[in-house]
Amino acid sequence: MSEDEIGALREIDALRARLAKLWTVPAGAKNPEELVVRMRLRLNRDGTLVGSPVVLTAGSSPLYLASRDSALRALNRAQPSTMLQPKHYEAWKEIEITLIRERSSEFYLARAGRRG
Repeated sequence: MSEDEIGALREIDALRARLAKLWTVPAGAKNPEELVVRMRLRLNRDGTLVGSPVVLTAGSSPLYLASRDSALRALNRAQPSTMLQPKHYEAWKEIEITLIRERSSEFYLARAGRRG
């Protein structure tokens, strides 16, 4: 793996960590799948969103809807994603991010990866 690839992965990890801090989900879910939110993002070189993210998961429960809305708010609050360096733009210009609740008191981003 090249230094540029490693750098791009570190930047995506930093974005993941930022979103994890900003994402809050409702308590009380009996089914953890209600709290999984997967999104596809397209980003500009300056780390701002290109349009709206595409939510890839679906649900209709109040807990899922609250979790999804919180994830979208976290994305908006995280802009611009200044940890993403323009020289690595091709690596992170379009990514998919999955937010998932792991334990009752801890939340984390399960996966963020390049698309394609």
